[in-house]
This record gives sequence, C-alpha cells and structure tokens, in this order.
Amino acid sequence: MKRHYLLAVSAVILAACGSDNNGAGEPVDSGAVIGTRTAGYDAGAHSVLNLDLPIVASNELDGSSSSDVTVVGGAGHFYRLLKFGTNTVSRYSVDDPTTPIYTYSTESADEDSQSNPYSIIEVSDSKAYVLRYGSGKMWIVNPSAASEAAFKIGEIDLSHYDADGVPEMATALLDGDLLYVGMQRLEFFSATRSSYVAVIDTTTDEEVDTRVAGSDQTLLGIDLGVRNVTGLSRNPDNGEVLAIAVGGYDENFAPVYDGGIVAIDSLDYTVEVILDDGDQSAAPYGQFQGLTVAGGGRAYFTASTGFGSTSVYAIDPQSGELGYEGAPVAALADLNLGDIALDSRGRLWVAQLDASAPGVTILDSDDTILVERVDTVLIPTNIDFIQ
Repeated sequence: MKRHYLLAVSAVILAACGSDNNGAGEPVDSGAVIGTRTAGYDAGAHSVLNLDLPIVASNELDGSSSSDVTVVGGAGHFYRLLKFGTNTVSRYSVDDPTTPIYTYSTESADEDSQSNPYSIIEVSDSKAYVLRYGSGKMWIVNPSAASEAAFKIGEIDLSHYDADGVPEMATALLDGDLLYVGMQRLEFFSATRSSYVAVIDTTTDEEVDTRVAGSDQTLLGIDLGVRNVTGLSRNPDNGEVLAIAVGGYDENFAPVYDGGIVAIDSLDYTVEVILDDGDQSAAPYGQFQGLTVAGGGRAYFTASTGFGSTSVYAIDPQSGELGYEGAPVAALADLNLGDIALDSRGRLWVAQLDASAPGVTILDSDDTILVERVDTVLIPTNIDFIQ
C-alpha cells in the first residue's frame, strides 16, 4: 500500500512540475515535503505530499538513524539535511523520493567542530549556499555536482560576527541577487546579544556594507536589536525582509522576552520592530517561534507559552496589526504545534507534533480548516514545498 501511494503522489507532483506558472513570475508549488522524526529522537525520515485534494502523504521515506532532519524544496527535487551528528546533505528527485541522487558531507578537514548544516539555498542549477550552524564558514556549493569532490566550490567567512568564530547561522532568505543570512550569535547556547543579518551579493560572494552613513559599527551587517533569530521571510507587498526572533532563557530556564518580529527595509537596511514579544511582566503571546508571509496584508506567526502550548496568530506584516482582535486563529490555540508554511495557493500548513496524532493541518486562504490532519506517521520537523 505504501508503494502504491508513493507512486500516486510522485505522479501528481511530476505532472504539476510540468505545468505553467501563475503568470505573475512566481513559482507554483507542485508538492510538499516534510522532514520527520520519531518521538524518541532515535530516527528520522521524510514525507512527500501532493497539493490537490484529496491530499495524500507517502511517509517514512528513506529512514535514517538521525532525527535531526530538515528538508528544503527545489524545482523538481528537494534536499534533506541531516544535521548535528551526521552533517550531510542529500538531494532527491520527485520521481524517486526514496533514493537520494547523492549524499555529500558538509564537514571540513580543517575544522574541529561539527558543521551542523541548517539549510541549503539555491541560486541556480550550479550554485547554492549551505548554512553551517556549527561553523563560521558558509559553503558555496554546486547543487548539481556529480561527485563529492566537486560539491564545494567556495566559502564565505562569517566568523567575525562572534568572538568564538561560530555565529550560529540559522536562517537565510534569497531576495533577487542578495542573500540575507540570519545569525544568532549565542554564547554557550544562551542568547546574550543581538542577532545580526549579513547580506551577501550572490554575483560576487562579497558581503554588502549595510551601515548607515556615519555609523561607528564595525560589522557590515544589520543589527536586528532582538535576540535568537530563527526565521527570515519576504513581504511581497513592500519588499521588506521580516525576521522573527525567539529571545532566550535565564539561568533557571525561564523565558526572557527579548525577541520580536522585525522589518528590514531592503533599500536602506534600517530596522523597525513591528511586534514586540513583551517582557517578564506582560508577554501576551509567549515566546515567538515561526513566521510565514503570504502578502496582501496577510502573515502568520506562532508563539508558545510552554511545552505543548503553541498558538497561531494572524498579523498584517506591514502594520503589525493582529487579526481576530489579537486572539489566535480558530482551532489553532494552545496545541502542540511546530513549523508553519504557506504554499503558493495561499494555504497555511501547520505541523502537529502530538506523538499520538502527528501530521499537518491545512487552512484555506480564509483561515477555515481545509484538511483537519494529514497523517505523517512520524512527527514533523519542518515543512517546505517543491516547485
């Protein structure tokens, strides 16, 4: 039965990959890919899903002994990164999502620490960037390389953003020729300083000087003014880059509310907080977690008030005004939720982390529930889409 579903899902995704785009120059998603793990953190895999109703998942694909799994969608293919402890990136075709085209290491012989690859960002068929959370050097790679020796084609040193040489590059966004790289700059796993965003010109692989005239800042990047950045998104309405930051914890593991949602002006790189997470006396949403932006004044973020108690909120990404009078989106309040992502049809996918009923809930563009739950068998780690 699993093989039957796999063939059906792959056929639907392949057919969609050959269709036209939406006429607006934006890519159209043909399928979804979800990283998954076991409840005991002792194994991982991935799922692939079609987008047309009824949505069907092919699950537990290419199982691994690593549970630290992230997936990244591409055009007719996707990547699976096995992070800390494994340190590899694998590429899969949608016509065979069970067998990798390749699996290459992200380790360097001249580095002592584990590279811990967090993401791969494609620029073209022959160029991509690998975020290496455990290193100060981001790799430039050929994502179509036929051998591991041909995979790495360069590197960009970002070690100057942290005194220990490891700035914890956690998230990135490609906007035209510019790559925005979000760095947490942790100290012994604690968020003690502002996160930064380095801007890379992908035509030259040089860092852009984002400093305002007269600034005494030594770093070329953007000081977000919030701590522990976890995500970057682009607002198509005005071209701003939005960053979401979690904040941190004190020595007793109590939340420290120094996160928020920040807008970066893509012309002058100035920063504005559009939604603050509050403080110790008043944190109305809890700690911020994830962010996804649709445009048309529509975006969503997640916030957590404790383990297993996460809510989804609607927000205007330009004004910072919350929908539903500040209440969570209906049916998505105080649940064990994870990653959120918007497909090209404007539908919101929400990861359900309950080990007894893992999967994704899908909301239509009017925030009504389109699919209550698509079972992924294992617990989702992240959601992305295949074009």
